[in-house]
Amino acid sequence: MDKSGLNASTLTHHLGLMDRGRILRRRQKGRETWITLDTGRLARVVRSVGIPG
Repeated sequence: MDKSGLNASTLTHHLGLMDRGRILRRRQKGRETWITLDTGRLARVVRSVGIPG
């Protein structure tokens, strides 16, 4: 969280929104959860709402 510059509650809120939008991928590695952006899904969402890019 330190690298993002966001406090924990703000980061959690935004990750929740992205999770509900199904643009995140989660991978368990032991006791850790790695979260990455699903760029393919994000591109499809962007195209579907008509954002140029």
